[in-house]
Amino acid sequence: SPKQVGVLNTWAKVAGGNNHSLAIKTDGSLWGWGSNGMGCLGNGTTNPITIPTQIDAGPWNKISCGYNFSAGIKSNGTLWTCGSNGYGVLGFGDFNDRTTFTQVGTDTDWIDVQCGNGNIYALKSNGTLWVTGDNRYGASGLGITTGKTSVFTQVGTSTIHDFLIEVVTSLITLIRS
Repeated sequence: SPKQVGVLNTWAKVAGGNNHSLAIKTDGSLWGWGSNGMGCLGNGTTNPITIPTQIDAGPWNKISCGYNFSAGIKSNGTLWTCGSNGYGVLGFGDFNDRTTFTQVGTDTDWIDVQCGNGNIYALKSNGTLWVTGDNRYGASGLGITTGKTSVFTQVGTSTIHDFLIEVVTSLITLIRS
């Protein structure tokens, strides 16, 4: 049956990865525990942590865990990643692992982030979807099934808003015919 982690009741968000977990407290601070393979906890080491330990004061808004890598968005809308970068998944245009959370670019309009097995997907406030990492099996959504994308690349050319307008317009046309 489920067990409470610690005795605190100030957790706001939690994310679980392959062998690690991250959580954000109500004060926006970032906490982590688990295997820390390739530095996926972002605390500057690769040493395992067996109890929730503060990683960064933040404030953080979003966090996600992948397969030995992690991604998060701070309250100022900046995107940060750390851990294994074997597929270029961290988004820096290289394949170097990072043991501390490092800001990706200078954009401040990131609103959501999710890690997959070998990809990171992120949304901007204008509704555009971005991806980095493994292209196998078409997982990147870029229309390719080979190679690696080591920088965040926009998926498609339309925003989610444009897509929804197209769907509604098509439905209206279908209803009228």
